[in-house]
Amino acid sequence: MDLKLTKKSVVITGGASNIGRAIALKLAEEGAYITVGDIDIHTADQVVRLAVDKGAAGAQTVHTDVTVTTSVENLFAQAKAIYGKVDIFINSVGWDKPMPFIETDPELWQQIVQLNFFSLLNGCKTALEYMVPNLGGAIIAISSEASRQGEPHEAIYSSMKAATNSLMKTLARENGRYHIRCNAVCPGLTFPEEGTMSSSSMWLENAHMVADGKLEQSARKLPLRKLGRAEDIANTVVFLASDKCAGHITGQAVSVSGGYSMMG
Repeated sequence: MDLKLTKKSVVITGGASNIGRAIALKLAEEGAYITVGDIDIHTADQVVRLAVDKGAAGAQTVHTDVTVTTSVENLFAQAKAIYGKVDIFINSVGWDKPMPFIETDPELWQQIVQLNFFSLLNGCKTALEYMVPNLGGAIIAISSEASRQGEPHEAIYSSMKAATNSLMKTLARENGRYHIRCNAVCPGLTFPEEGTMSSSSMWLENAHMVADGKLEQSARKLPLRKLGRAEDIANTVVFLASDKCAGHITGQAVSVSGGYSMMG
């Protein structure tokens, strides 16, 4: 099926690793223009080369610190400069350091809030500045099932992802008049495959979460008895990015987690 994404200009933050990487490559297969913003420029360059091989109409990397407003503004300016427009913005930035809330401190709170929510505010504000005058666009934020369940040891992260869902609903209501759709996608545990992590991936610091058969234990608890793959999330994002397929979908937080949110 032709999703009508050929030569759409897509900006992806966090596009060098895991889910963001899979999204970039899936959109490349649809013939989109890809601009990857990431702090790990080396790994992002590798993703861009793969994107071109997979059929992207064009692809570039822009070194971006998503917590710095001017850095995000430069990312979008580069996309506009090379491809003439910005049609789609995908925020795939996420980071956490799981531990009981009582063991956390304000410094960690700030880090989690900055990376998971202020990065999204920077991206959405800048994206809308390009999309509103053009009377069209799509914004998709990668949230988490932790936003729905209140995941233990992830108090701040869960809160920020709940805020992500709320922001997307609010922006959808504010900007629908400009034909801009805003949605969130909520993955469950989506462990990266070998060779798909950037140097800033949270999985490098949290390997203990998947040690000693924990991934298999987690999979057995899900209704589908399997964990998600980055490609599962990417398929949903591409669907939501397509006006042809999802042109009447906005303000939604879509679970892509093998049924995790049904487990009570």
